[in-house]
Amino acid sequence: MLKVTIEYACSGCNAKTNGDTEIHRRFSGFSGRSYGFGSWEYSSVPDLIANSAPSGWVPFDPYTNVTYCQTCWSEIEPAAEKGEE
Repeated sequence: MLKVTIEYACSGCNAKTNGDTEIHRRFSGFSGRSYGFGSWEYSSVPDLIANSAPSGWVPFDPYTNVTYCQTCWSEIEPAAEKGEE
């Protein structure tokens, strides 16, 4: 198992924080079994980033695909719901 630390930087206020996660791998056999001939499947980068984001942080916002802290996101989301982007 491999552990990595991802640094998150808010695009709104430049706040920074870290999130820790683990890279997982799973064997997928050509026959559908977990053994034999096949290949290893590793955790994807987008999944690692999304799963290790600190509580309240939005790593890929649905409007611009950038990162926001909980404070900046709370200012953006109500405006987006009203169509004021």
